[in-house]
Amino acid sequence: MKLVLRLIIIGILFCLLGAIAYYWWWHHLAHSVNQTISALIEDQRQQDYIIAFRAISINGFPGPLQITLNNPVIVANRGGPAPLTYWRWDGPTLHGWINVLAPREITFTATGLHKIDSVLGRTPQNLRLDAQNLTFVLKLDNNGHLQTIDMAARLVKGTIIETETEFTIENFTNHIENRKPVLISGYIRGGILNHEIAPGLGNILNDARWQMKIFEDFPTTGGAAGISLWQHKGGRIEVEDFSARAPSLEVNLQGPIALDEQLQPYAQFTGWMRGWGVLLQSLVANGSMSPSGSALANLALRALARPPAEGGPPAVHAPLSLRNRRVFLGPVNLGTVPPIHWE
Repeated sequence: MKLVLRLIIIGILFCLLGAIAYYWWWHHLAHSVNQTISALIEDQRQQDYIIAFRAISINGFPGPLQITLNNPVIVANRGGPAPLTYWRWDGPTLHGWINVLAPREITFTATGLHKIDSVLGRTPQNLRLDAQNLTFVLKLDNNGHLQTIDMAARLVKGTIIETETEFTIENFTNHIENRKPVLISGYIRGGILNHEIAPGLGNILNDARWQMKIFEDFPTTGGAAGISLWQHKGGRIEVEDFSARAPSLEVNLQGPIALDEQLQPYAQFTGWMRGWGVLLQSLVANGSMSPSGSALANLALRALARPPAEGGPPAVHAPLSLRNRRVFLGPVNLGTVPPIHWE
């Protein structure tokens, strides 16, 4: 009987010690999260970013840490990524969760209205997004450094204020691995606009996928000087896979993007394209190509086109290149793109 009583007492003591340890760990973790948020705000302030919240609260004991960030605002007075000269994000209240037994993963929901105001060069761009289901998952290493960011959204409705362009995206994901080089991948499915994507291209984007690597730290401030330094350090983007499909056009590309001596992009893609006819129509409509030039280009591309082995419309398998701001599909000049002004 005494042995049983001793075992019960020992069990109670162990439970009590475990409860005390858990209480200490939970509140230690909550304190660490609060310090991390404060350190992030100060670190970004040093880089000319302003991060502010009306209120921050952490609760949920004894369950998962529940983080509430009321009325978040991020302002970048010096812009970024270039050539943005200014942007500001006003978001809905963010709700986050951290499993106390696996604290290296943080999940946030950002459901509601997002206001994104920016200046691209000297042109204002104001975007409103209504996200019905938007989540961010951040994974940290043992030292608290960010390793990956995963974003997923469903049924996002948006409006570009200046052009009164409205759009809906059924599904969107993006994955970022914070390593050298940075890896970015994701997809869009079910995009619909109230205007044409471009003249003659319709208003539907069935889907688009991308996977790319960014070499060296792409500058988010510094204008031309910052982008020039990035170029000289070997900065470039390797597009490992990009594909997009609309009802009348389909493309699949792989290749590098870099900058020339005038800090303008040049690229050399391999891949293929279907539905080049509507692309030529669009170039004529926006003034990038003359009707006679479009007719000659169409003849040349038809000569290059081959039907795929699995059947269907013919596709042009030819390099797509950008050099001296001119776009070429194989030997065919598709027109000139406007210059980028790194503010």
